[in-house]
Amino acid sequence: MNGGTLALAFVAGTVATVNPCGFALLPAYLSYFLGLGGDDEDGPTGANPVLRALGVSAAVTLGFVVVFGLMGIIWSSVSGWLGNRLPYFTIVIGVGLVGLGIAMLRGFEPVVNIPKLQLSEKKFRDNDHVKYVLDKIVSPLGRRVDESTPMVDARLKDGSR
Repeated sequence: MNGGTLALAFVAGTVATVNPCGFALLPAYLSYFLGLGGDDEDGPTGANPVLRALGVSAAVTLGFVVVFGLMGIIWSSVSGWLGNRLPYFTIVIGVGLVGLGIAMLRGFEPVVNIPKLQLSEKKFRDNDHVKYVLDKIVSPLGRRVDESTPMVDARLKDGSR
């Protein structure tokens, strides 16, 4: 690997950490893992916040290194074979797209089956019924939901939130 390739990889990784998709989620992600989400007793406790932050940072860094390292190893083993055949793949894909375009001009409508949400026939009777159901869900967890605190952060018995 020459210096230019290594520099490109380093810059691409640096840019990836501040991309608009991930950067917007970073505060919520870190506050969740550092246990800064409020009064949730089930969150991490005891450890120094700086040490927790360093631990989370190390875990995230290790995750990036493993995932992108494996992708690099896989890509480097496939790229030689694929690179020699890439012109043929692009021709096949192009011919297929041209064929699909001609078929659509002649009236063909491609169908993509995407699952759709369906309304349930079950309905709440009124607002008091909604409050009753919510109370039955969160009261065993030591939490409550009312108009002054319309949200709750708790783990259910199966560990889900």
